[in-house]
Amino acid sequence: MKKKLLILLILFSFFGLINCQVYLDSSYNKVDKNEAVYYQLTENINTSNFILKTFLMNDTLIELANIKYFDTNKESGQIKDGKCLKYFPSGKLKYSMVYTDGKLNGELKGYYENGYLRRFDVYKDGTLVNGQCFTQTGYDTAYYIYQRDASYKNLNINEYRDYVQEQLIYPSRAADRGKQGTVFIQFEVNENGQVANTKILKSPDDLLSRAVLDVVLNTELWEPAVFEGQKVKQRFTIPIIFQLFQ
Repeated sequence: MKKKLLILLILFSFFGLINCQVYLDSSYNKVDKNEAVYYQLTENINTSNFILKTFLMNDTLIELANIKYFDTNKESGQIKDGKCLKYFPSGKLKYSMVYTDGKLNGELKGYYENGYLRRFDVYKDGTLVNGQCFTQTGYDTAYYIYQRDASYKNLNINEYRDYVQEQLIYPSRAADRGKQGTVFIQFEVNENGQVANTKILKSPDDLLSRAVLDVVLNTELWEPAVFEGQKVKQRFTIPIIFQLFQ
């Protein structure tokens, strides 16, 4: 009987309980609780998929998203994968959308707080197929894009990762010591197209981290991201691989 109870407790704690809570400022940077605008809770669905809940500090739910992590240790960033719902502070639905591996895929619906449909878009693998926008009273209006990711010289984020990989100079001191592995770097592109708030999330060696930072921080201006027709900042996390060949 005790053995069965222990197994049930382990299963419940692994799949059902909240396993992570963080506090965030208005830019979604991690801060202390007394400085926070939001807090997030992460719950297990299974070993590789999770639900991320974002709340205002008054416990009002504003986003519910299915996510997965870049690695099993959950140290190197996350991407949306599955259904995502966003809410107004009043509790009314603001957006409903679906992601696949961090890209919009399928129907995206946006709403005004009065309940009228604001937009109805269809995406395939991150690319807009068709879309329509509406006024607050339900009439058709000129279309404006929901969002467009920041880009560097017309490269998407995966192509930019390849660009960084190609520009790297393997630090000789790290190579001499046999240092290799993957560096996960997080950074923002602000409304002016500048790279800001860089952070190494995980790295096998400081010299390898420095090599990645040197490339990312010395890029030219980006084309900033757009959200509902307005330029906004955007955060990225990319893995950069260092591998020694014999």
